[in-house]
Amino acid sequence: DGDPALGPVHMNAGGYATSANRAQQLVNELKPGERIYYRKLWELSGSSEVGRLEGKPAFEFLSRSGVQRDQLRWIWTAADQRQRHWLGFPEFCVAVKLIALVQEGSPLSFDALAQETDYPVFEGIDPPPKPQVVQAPPVVEDKAGGWDALAELVEPTPEPELPPLPAPAPPEPAAQPAPALDPAAVALVGSAAQRAVLAMHPDKRNYFHRLWNVSGCSDTGRLEGRAAFEFFVKSGIAKEQLREIWIMADDQQQHWLGFPEFCVALRLIALAQSGAKISMEGLSEDEELPSFEGIPVPPKPVRAPPAPVAPPAPAVVPDAAGSGMGGGAADVNSEEWQPRKGDIAYR
Repeated sequence: DGDPALGPVHMNAGGYATSANRAQQLVNELKPGERIYYRKLWELSGSSEVGRLEGKPAFEFLSRSGVQRDQLRWIWTAADQRQRHWLGFPEFCVAVKLIALVQEGSPLSFDALAQETDYPVFEGIDPPPKPQVVQAPPVVEDKAGGWDALAELVEPTPEPELPPLPAPAPPEPAAQPAPALDPAAVALVGSAAQRAVLAMHPDKRNYFHRLWNVSGCSDTGRLEGRAAFEFFVKSGIAKEQLREIWIMADDQQQHWLGFPEFCVALRLIALAQSGAKISMEGLSEDEELPSFEGIPVPPKPVRAPPAPVAPPAPAVVPDAAGSGMGGGAADVNSEEWQPRKGDIAYR
């Protein structure tokens, strides 16, 4: 419940809620310079490859801010509201923002997260310079008759002639269909969902990446239930079908989708939009692209035709003796054929 000297860790209805969505909201409200600097701090904090900053490396890094231990304990409790004993990038941003408040001398509270702060300072890390506000020069009133009166005494200067515009560049050649990947190489990679992504046509994969970026996925590469539902309903599919699609895509029951599982869900949505039965067996390379409200759909990608198969080599016919010692088969009815020793006709 927080440190007694600092007060309990809780939030009122008007402040930032204790959910991960509110931590993500703080990330979304950061200015571009703040987001870049916070991401740099995250990379230097000792976070693991799976996007977690756990207790010991978190304490060692946050202590470099010079904030007292009791205040750091309150900040950790405030950031780790779900008591997972580790911070993701959104929760890390909450902790860093609270540290910036302490360094400015502001009281610790969730309500203060919405206010602007300077960059937090950590030992050995140079913060970016503050953006300078450029003020417009003051307007000086001309009391000597104005510029119009002066212009009457000055001969107009002819405008310089501009060089002609360069000729437009020739159009780029049409993109060739991407060749299919080697099935043997694809079979060596990860799960079935990952292999399906690799085997996908590049244009289709780029479209799915564009949908992934606007789906509401987190910085840790996860699309969780509520955000997934809000995005998938834009496809116009009924809720019952979307629930069935979610279960098929989340076959590991992680309660979130990574990009490979997200692609599986998109392909199943395309099946439902075409009126076909929703099943993993119904997925194919020739399926249509899914459509979502407000997002343009690119043309359906065209795969390169399969390489022609060379005809089989003609079979070698053995000689009449069957042993190959006669020097090869010959036409018995031709005039050139003569019986040889070992042939039935010779005997």
